[in-house]
Amino acid sequence: MSERQFTLLARDHWYRADAAWELAGTALGPGPLSRLGPAAQWYRERGGVDPG
Repeated sequence: MSERQFTLLARDHWYRADAAWELAGTALGPGPLSRLGPAAQWYRERGGVDPG
């Protein structure tokens, strides 16, 4: 594995997606963290671990 490949794997990379959302004509929305609660049941039904 090259140093570049390792860096791509091991480091966080953040990219601005404003232009992509604008081109798609879609609002950004509230973000993924606000959707975790409602999605939990879906994952539990499909083999996820129940934290409770």
